[in-house]
Amino acid sequence: MSFQNYKIISSLGERGKEGKVFLVRKRGRDYAMKQFKSTKSGNMIEREAQLQSRASEIGISPKVLSYDKENKVIIMEKMDYNLFDILRKTNGKLQKKIQEDIVSIIKNLDKAKIFHNDPSPLNFMFKNDKLYIIDFGFAKPIDSKLSKKLSDQPNMDYMIIGFLLKIKKIFPDSNYTHLKKFISKENKEVLDL
Repeated sequence: MSFQNYKIISSLGERGKEGKVFLVRKRGRDYAMKQFKSTKSGNMIEREAQLQSRASEIGISPKVLSYDKENKVIIMEKMDYNLFDILRKTNGKLQKKIQEDIVSIIKNLDKAKIFHNDPSPLNFMFKNDKLYIIDFGFAKPIDSKLSKKLSDQPNMDYMIIGFLLKIKKIFPDSNYTHLKKFISKENKEVLDL
């Protein structure tokens, strides 16, 4: 892969724990390039790219065009804006349709045997008004060991709760009726959801 053929145009978003994302251009088309910190293992970059590619095959994540373990980059489709932008504009309110799309993505991750493991609203992004999930840096394949430790559907069991807890910190009065349907009564009480 020759990531040098991509021209860096600008930064996209804030610097994350793993690195930085840039808007890059090649032959007049825009893409996103995730540049990892030098300490990131090449094997971990490869795993992230492969899990995201698997998610993109079922239409829930941006396509990975290429990755480079040595130069520590992943080139992917560029998204338009993230879910947190919507939450800021609506003071924490989410349309039922967006909540349904979140549930659909989470269910599809379980079907694809990928535990995403990072339910931040920043990791849900829109492209042409369709919702996708990004950032597979903490993702793991759902294998028998993970299923035994967590469950056969860890995304449904943990991602919705994690998502709601993250949003509640910022928008304490938010109420996501549709998402809460997928949380047990006990967890709603214990977690004050």
